[in-house]
Amino acid sequence: MRRSGRIRLGKAENFTVMSADNIYNLVNYSSGVRIIGSETAARCDLPGMKNEGAIDNKPASESQRVCVRLADPSSPESLQLFQHLWEELGRLYGHTGPCEFVPADVEGAGDAFVIARLDKQPVGCGAIRPLEPGVAEIKRMFIEPAARRRGIGQRILLELEKVAGVLGYVTVRLETGLRQPEAIRLYERAGYKRIECYGMYAEDPLSICMEKRLN
Repeated sequence: MRRSGRIRLGKAENFTVMSADNIYNLVNYSSGVRIIGSETAARCDLPGMKNEGAIDNKPASESQRVCVRLADPSSPESLQLFQHLWEELGRLYGHTGPCEFVPADVEGAGDAFVIARLDKQPVGCGAIRPLEPGVAEIKRMFIEPAARRRGIGQRILLELEKVAGVLGYVTVRLETGLRQPEAIRLYERAGYKRIECYGMYAEDPLSICMEKRLN
């Protein structure tokens, strides 16, 4: 996302520029999560608003403390989340050296990047980017350890799927690893099915690839 709060978005092969406020108008916001530009203050859930953490529209205090918004992947807080994700993957899979995740990975045409906040503090992120026509790939999914088991990963995933639908994608794919059972369970609960590993993951014995068709 550009610092002006406008992002370049794509549908199929016809790319346009759309403001974040226009995305908000198009996305189903029944979850109470508003997608907004990087220069605007986040609007978190309001008391009594229907959301995924509430039943029969009853307030859910934990959910009301969480908001998810489009964000600038080159902001300091985004870079910090990338660093923490890199370090966690390093502990799990033995990566070494400086972080290889860069903002340019998720700020091109057809990309979108979101940050989740708990009590206004950045605690997680996620992104989508084009994989092939009609197919988006989820990248950079991460939740800070202290903020896990609060449904934040589900909130990020839901928002990414909503944005993907607005951008014209019909299918979402992702890759995760055998050493990340919590991530695997999150995706399975969200309706993702295992598929044959694709691209750079095809020969990786630790990779698991999954796919979901959007409604």
